[in-house]
Amino acid sequence: MEALRLLLRLLSPGERSRLRRVLVFAAGAGLLEMLAVLSVLPFMALVADPSAISRYPIVEPVISYLGLSTTRDILLLAGAGVLGLLVLANVAGALSVRMVHLTIGNIIHYLSCRLLGTYLSQPYEWFLQRHSSRLNRNLLEEARMAIQWALLPLLNSAVRGIGALFLVILLLVVDPKLTLVAGGVLGSAYVAIYFGVRAIQDHLGEIRVKAGQTRFQVATEALGGIKELKSLGVEEEFVRRFQETGPPFVRATSWGRVISEVPRHILEVLAIGTVLGILVYLLLTGSPLDDTLPVLALFAFAGYKLVPSFHLVFSGFTAARLHIAAVRDLEADLASVATREAKGAEDTSPIRIREGLELADITYRYPGQSSPALAHFDLGLAHGERIGVVGPTGAGKTTLADVLLGLLRPQAGELRIDGVPVGPEAWAR
Repeated sequence: MEALRLLLRLLSPGERSRLRRVLVFAAGAGLLEMLAVLSVLPFMALVADPSAISRYPIVEPVISYLGLSTTRDILLLAGAGVLGLLVLANVAGALSVRMVHLTIGNIIHYLSCRLLGTYLSQPYEWFLQRHSSRLNRNLLEEARMAIQWALLPLLNSAVRGIGALFLVILLLVVDPKLTLVAGGVLGSAYVAIYFGVRAIQDHLGEIRVKAGQTRFQVATEALGGIKELKSLGVEEEFVRRFQETGPPFVRATSWGRVISEVPRHILEVLAIGTVLGILVYLLLTGSPLDDTLPVLALFAFAGYKLVPSFHLVFSGFTAARLHIAAVRDLEADLASVATREAKGAEDTSPIRIREGLELADITYRYPGQSSPALAHFDLGLAHGERIGVVGPTGAGKTTLADVLLGLLRPQAGELRIDGVPVGPEAWAR
């Protein structure tokens, strides 16, 4: 639930509204699936005893209207009806899957645009304290992975969970005792497995994110500084560093996938055993075949639908836990910096210089540094004047240029335009 809460907090009201529409459509698709499964009950009752048609008076007018008189014709009509409902339910299910992936694609695009806008709205100093490879990864990879590997599984879980809920309600209405027994067996197994692997998934997720960020950073440094790398002859060092990130990343990802798939195999065995147990129970209680066959068919068909749904719900939750570290990282980036909209409210109109510009007693210290790059620096420039700045490495040439460009805001000193002091906001113009 933490992953879902963080993800919803990242989305705009419009994107959250899209998710609600998907869930409403999923509810309709789930209702159709329930009706398709329910239609198996009267159909199997007719197969076991054709005279059972008298139990469904609503069907008699249809039979009379179509002129059906033989048992064979009635069974063919019933079979066609069941098949039609199944086709309709599956079409609705396919459309809900399309809605899910379309919504997820739009959310990924929205979040990436928001993240880029947030980054670009920050002052120049903010970038000096962060590695560009990490920002690139968050923008191009973590934003996509946070949605595709955390929100998408949760949304799929919700969609399939709604359909499963309708089927469980149907089984409770048909036979509450058998449903509670079967649900207790399968539900207990899922809960035990989920809580058993939860801590493991959290640990694997942290390893995956850390290793992935290191891989991206090494690759960016190697390819971005290829001239220096070649000049120094340190190609093998970068290859070694990149190779070292592979095993933990691969292990964390593969074990996460394995853990999410293991329950499916366990649940398939339990589901088959549960259906066989229901059959034995019905036979031991002496229930007539006419009553046993429809109920057994209903539970078998519902189980065929429910087991994949339960597995998808489980794998969705485990996938979200595996990638919650990426969600936290993304949320922290967006929460810790100002938004582009906030900056848009500032006055960014250009300042016209007619006489000259003066820096008076300027002191600038980079974040985290003990000594200033510029200390009590004075400079006067007349309008149209050109000067050259020379000095050894570390003398502050680049810092001075960045201050003049407004990229850096000094901690002390004064900027004067045409002899008039201007406020701190002028440094951002």
